[in-house]
Amino acid sequence: MKKICTKCREEKGISQFSKSHPTRCKCCLTLMHKEYLKKHPEKGKQYDKRYYERNKQKILERDHIYQMRPDVRERKKEYNTQYAITHSEEIKEQRKEAYKQNKEKFKAQSIAYHNKMRIEHPEKVKEWQRKANHNSLEKMRKTLPDYYVAHTFNLPIQEVRKYSPLLLEVHRQHIRLHREIKKKFNQLKTKENEKSKESQRSKRVA
Repeated sequence: MKKICTKCREEKGISQFSKSHPTRCKCCLTLMHKEYLKKHPEKGKQYDKRYYERNKQKILERDHIYQMRPDVRERKKEYNTQYAITHSEEIKEQRKEAYKQNKEKFKAQSIAYHNKMRIEHPEKVKEWQRKANHNSLEKMRKTLPDYYVAHTFNLPIQEVRKYSPLLLEVHRQHIRLHREIKKKFNQLKTKENEKSKESQRSKRVA
């Protein structure tokens, strides 16, 4: 069975017509609805709000099913990765501002998370700490901060901090030079030990 739409004047199947508006097809009703919302945006917002309140659970369930689809999750992951790259500075500033405004909340969450990890995954936490300590030591050996200089020369940190930048750099150069000399000495010592072992093996063979 077919009917003619009074708006577009096209003949269409009965399934293309709404029961609430039997004289106009669904396509025309959709276009009319969009035009109405353009002219009356506030009424459109009120309608959306009322519709959401009436069908909240249904909408949430439908949205959850859609978000869990593998193709949607993959697209979302790619988008988030790209967004993080192109807006890295903006994200850093937002995180800093959020931390300033909710410092105590973030601290409490961090403490709770680490306490939970220590109980549930103690070996993983030990591995994290080992890597963090190693990275911190390597960074310290490269940058040679004031407290490292103070420890190396067995001086109070307060005294080292009074040094001029030039004097501090002299102490750092001294540390680097000492490392280089020690490295060369160990290399020579290793070579001598190898020669000595080779000589002993030759005597045994003879």
